[in-house]
Amino acid sequence: MRGNFYQTVWNAIDRITGGFGIPALMLILLLLAIPIARAIQNNHRTTPKP
Repeated sequence: MRGNFYQTVWNAIDRITGGFGIPALMLILLLLAIPIARAIQNNHRTTPKP
């Protein structure tokens, strides 16, 4: 075994994507961030005051 868990995961992602690990991780991050940001935005809408 060489490296640690994170190095092994990175090597696997890099191998699967053909050397495009960073763009793949950025895409995953974007796909996770958009629904989270929408949920936060929807929960913080102000209600009209009577």
